[in-house]
This record gives sequence, structure tokens and C-alpha cells, in this order.
Amino acid sequence: MSFCKETRVLFAFSCRLDLASSLASSSVHSGVARIVRQLFTPKKGEEPKELQGQILEKLSGCASSEETISNDVHAILEKILDKEEEALSKKQAAEFMSWHKRRQDLITAQADRLLLKIRAEEIAKELGDLEHETEKLTFFDNRLKWEKKAAQNAEIIQQTPGNKSEEAAL
Repeated sequence: MSFCKETRVLFAFSCRLDLASSLASSSVHSGVARIVRQLFTPKKGEEPKELQGQILEKLSGCASSEETISNDVHAILEKILDKEEEALSKKQAAEFMSWHKRRQDLITAQADRLLLKIRAEEIAKELGDLEHETEKLTFFDNRLKWEKKAAQNAEIIQQTPGNKSEEAAL
């Protein structure tokens, strides 16, 4: 009998007597049979229920041994251990490679962002310098314009005859 079926049998024995009765047979693992016998054997002075008696009768053909279910479970697990360890190892190696690639991509992206930030700061500084230079040039350009206008105004004032008499009065 397989381990899964024996587990179902043990579960059925402990929960549902009708299901346990249909699953009980002489091929049940001796450890399961021993546990069921302990559960269903009536205490002193009690009469067994009909289904309990039927189940105990069906299990009477099971060989009694000291072999435990845990030993069989351990043997089954030992059989699949190497295969499962290898599968897990391959899965972890693949996940590590995926993680490593993603990590490298994130590091590259972070470095690119940092370079872009530095370049943006350089551009902002350069724009500030250019703006300052433009202000200087505009100042001197405007100064020349105002000086020319002042010279023109002074010339106009000198050429005006009415202004000479007013200037003389002052």
C-alpha cells in the first residue's frame, strides 16, 4: 500500500468510521493497524461499537510488527531526496543567475542616472554662466546706446536757439 493511501486510511480511521470500515484491510501498514487498534480497542467495561468491531476484525489479518510509519516515511523521503536536492539546486542556480542579471541591470541604470544628474548639473551651471555673460554684454550694449542718446540729446539742446537763451539765464 502506498504512503498516501495509508495516510488517508489513518485519517479516515480517526474521523469517519464508515469510510474507515471500507478502507480497512489486511494490507494496511502494520504501524497504521497498531494505531487504529489503540484508538478503537474499547476501554475496560465498554462494548465496542459495531463499526469499530468490524474495523478491528478486518485489521486482525495485519501482521504485527514494531515497524513504525515514520520509518517508512523516512525511507520514502530518502529515495526522493537526491532527486529533489538536485532539482532545488538547479532552480536556485537559475534564480541566482536571474537575480544577478537584474542586479547588474539595476546597478547600470543607477550609474546612468547618476551620470545624467551630473551632466544636468553641468548644463545648469553652463546656462547660469551664459546668462551672466549675456547680462554683461547687454549692460555694455545698453550703456553704449544710452551714451549715444545722451550725446544726441546734448547736441540737439545746443542746436536749439531758444534753449541757449534759457541756458544763459540760468
